[in-house]
Amino acid sequence: MVTFSFETALSHKFITLVPKHREKVNELMMDGKILTYSLCIESGLLWAVFEVKNEFELKKIIKTLPLSSFMEFEINQLTFHNSGANFSMSYSLN
Repeated sequence: MVTFSFETALSHKFITLVPKHREKVNELMMDGKILTYSLCIESGLLWAVFEVKNEFELKKIIKTLPLSSFMEFEINQLTFHNSGANFSMSYSLN
């Protein structure tokens, strides 16, 4: 899991890159590289769970994010990750 932090006083440059950043995040989610992505703009924090082989690959992906130069990040390797999205309701037709 990566915890990103950024200044809460957002610059014009930061704001103009948000659409490109979200597009890249969506692409990485579709590719299965980002599993979850959460933002708290008021605190200047963003959390993302990545599915990668190693830290080198992770840092390479982070560098592709348009807002990466505006953020500091801390990497924590998760032992496991559960998500409600992993569970689905099954209905019986009987």
